[in-house]
Amino acid sequence: MIEEHLALPFSVKVLGVDADVEKVDLTLDGQIVAICRRGKTRQKIPILDLPLSTPAPGGGMDYRLSPLAPRVRVSEYQYYDFRAFDRPLTRDEMAALPSISTRPAITTTNFTNSANGAT
Repeated sequence: MIEEHLALPFSVKVLGVDADVEKVDLTLDGQIVAICRRGKTRQKIPILDLPLSTPAPGGGMDYRLSPLAPRVRVSEYQYYDFRAFDRPLTRDEMAALPSISTRPAITTTNFTNSANGAT
């Protein structure tokens, strides 16, 4: 996982307050969060809400500055989950959904799609 590529813990400043990122976790709704601690207080903060540190924390590297940048492959994961909360989907609506996705999981109440790839 991502923790294999990070030197944990590392310090970060969130809204002007110093904190330590102790670990990275995945929430039940699929959001990647950093478990941050300041004193006795722990808080989950979405990883995209954390500021980028300069230089990168130990274990990390800013590939944009590297001579290897053009050859670096970046892994990508996408997950979409749509819920029908006002009424169940009809058979016709369910039949139309595979035309917009290659890997859908469809029920009468939701449409889920996930994809792994490299860019």
